[in-house]
Amino acid sequence: MTRDRLGVGLAAAVAIVATTTLLRAIPDDASSLPWRTSGNGPVIVHESTMYVAGTTPVFGFAGIGATPRANRGVGVALLSALDATGGPVPDIGRGIYRTSVDDGAGGWFIGGDFQSVDGQAQSGVIHVLADGRRDPAFRADIDAGVVYTLARQDSVLAIGGFFGTVNGTPRTGVALVQTEDGAVLPAAPAAASPVRSLAFNGATIVAGGAAVQVFDVATGAAVPGFTSTAGGVQAVAIGGGALFIGGTFTSIDLTPRRRLAKLDLATGALDPAWDAPVDAQVNALVVRGSSLYAGGGFIDVNGTFRGRVAALDVTTGALLPWRADTDNDVHAFAAVGDTLYLAGIFRALSGEIRPGAGAVSLTTGTATPWYPSIGPYAFSIAVGSGQVAVGGDFDGWGRRPEQNIMGFDLRTGDALRFAPRVDNDVRAMIVAGPGLVVGGSFTAVDALPRARLAAFDLTTHDVLPFAPVVDGPVDALATNGSVLYVGGTF
Repeated sequence: MTRDRLGVGLAAAVAIVATTTLLRAIPDDASSLPWRTSGNGPVIVHESTMYVAGTTPVFGFAGIGATPRANRGVGVALLSALDATGGPVPDIGRGIYRTSVDDGAGGWFIGGDFQSVDGQAQSGVIHVLADGRRDPAFRADIDAGVVYTLARQDSVLAIGGFFGTVNGTPRTGVALVQTEDGAVLPAAPAAASPVRSLAFNGATIVAGGAAVQVFDVATGAAVPGFTSTAGGVQAVAIGGGALFIGGTFTSIDLTPRRRLAKLDLATGALDPAWDAPVDAQVNALVVRGSSLYAGGGFIDVNGTFRGRVAALDVTTGALLPWRADTDNDVHAFAAVGDTLYLAGIFRALSGEIRPGAGAVSLTTGTATPWYPSIGPYAFSIAVGSGQVAVGGDFDGWGRRPEQNIMGFDLRTGDALRFAPRVDNDVRAMIVAGPGLVVGGSFTAVDALPRARLAAFDLTTHDVLPFAPVVDGPVDALATNGSVLYVGGTF
């Protein structure tokens, strides 16, 4: 038997199964703590720090660092655009937030599929103030339906989705309300329902969904002269003097157009020269300068591979060399400056782990450090007032799926900077001298080879040189004087 030294002796591969775990008392009423986790691995406390590990490979945690919630319906995160830290949000029970737009004053309008907010009856749309509280003065309740999209221009909020009334007033597909209190405006666009995307264009608003339509904001009347046979529209974007649409359609005006098209903004006529066929649904569009960025479920753009994100020339439709591939569908975009924010059901973005949401450079396509770790069910994303609002079907943010171990301050519940990248299960932990020893199924820690055993300095949290090799999973750790006992299948 060989021994390494870590304050006390650490014996590698001693075939003795230990079943005890070092713990400190935790309050009986866990709800009194300012945080909650939902990992299913070992927990250990040392002085004022709690270490929590995960035992599900790759995605060991379901809610580390998340705002406490009793169920899966939190569905929205209001995060810093700089470091992805977040604050409290209203609780919508088991609903889903599907869309958001900033209110111009540090707050947000948020829409989706929910019937209550903070335990009170409210449906479809809420106004969240800059401090994260629900605005009690704003009511724009829809009937039994869902809000898919929101757009704001000055004091007018446009609501799009599948519904028949707003605040009891008949409105189908699109409603225009006051941002101050949600009062329904007289303008009543006769939109084809459902409406999945909205875009203001001065005195008019474009609605995309079952059809593409343009309405006068003041009167609600359809703009004369604009006609299009496009249907199955998921996204609209205005730029370069044109209207771009994406969705599930395969033809427009009897002309083949596979899921992407360019229309005349005044007449709705199809641009006969602009053609960029994709092989699956387009969910998101944004125009920046001379480039159109598209996101969805596709992997082929005009015969060239693109992993669900692509950039095209707005004038010619030519595919640009810029790339920011993901490993699964993209549902929404938001762009500010040189940054494109994305939301979807992906787990990787531009070669980096970014579950649910991430950001890339519009210049290079490389992933930025912005890493909210939403979890892979985000449906919407918007940027405003230095914040990013992400909506979907998730129960928190701040998870680090590749870590499988994190540290928390017991007094505040704040996640510590101790969040090493561990490539598989952590099943056991113990404090031995100045180190935290962990065991599991992993083979690397922070890109350093560590075969199922590793140790961290308790002060600096650096990975220690301690690196015995164990050829199978480690399930239990215990100490007796200067000896570390390791149990598992090896």
